Amino acid sequence: MSDESKTEIDAVATALREHRAQRRLTLAELAAMTGISAAHLSRMEKGERVPTIGMLLLLGRAYGIPLGDLVGEKDATSSVYVNRGSSRSTRVSKDATFTSLSSPRPTANLQAISMELLPGRTSDPVAHPGEEWIYVLSGKADVVVADETYSLDEGDSIHFESDKRHYLTNPWTVKCMLLLVSAAGTSRHHQEGVA
Repeated sequence: MSDESKTEIDAVATALREHRAQRRLTLAELAAMTGISAAHLSRMEKGERVPTIGMLLLLGRAYGIPLGDLVGEKDATSSVYVNRGSSRSTRVSKDATFTSLSSPRPTANLQAISMELLPGRTSDPVAHPGEEWIYVLSGKADVVVADETYSLDEGDSIHFESDKRHYLTNPWTVKCMLLLVSAAGTSRHHQEGVA
């Protein structure tokens, strides 16, 4: 791991610790809110584990803050935010690269992320209120929603309510580039009172 990657991981770990401390939450309480185990949360806060984008979205929603606050983007007070290519925040894990394309405004309910998934990449299932839209720019990806697998080719997209357990995989032999847009909020099922 490069010194730059280690520094970025440490910065995310520090942000995770600080946001939990500010809210006076125990690891057990945060685990109950997010569905991420207390042990895994502890390892992320120590910089021993790199959180997935799904985990960061869950933590951001639990804290009521945008994803950018957890990955070190500076806050913007303007209602207009230009995300310059030269200053984007990118996080690298062993099998994926995530780049935030969204505004770091605290009121932002929409998170757009560019993702590069290496061959063989898989992730843990997550579920959170809102919706997700995924568009494959190149390569192929499998999106699993409520235990059903949807294989997407270049140019395909999928849109679903994210309160269903879901995750992304790349079981193919080439990397996959995609856009993921996540909208916070309450899903239609919950709005209509349907379990």
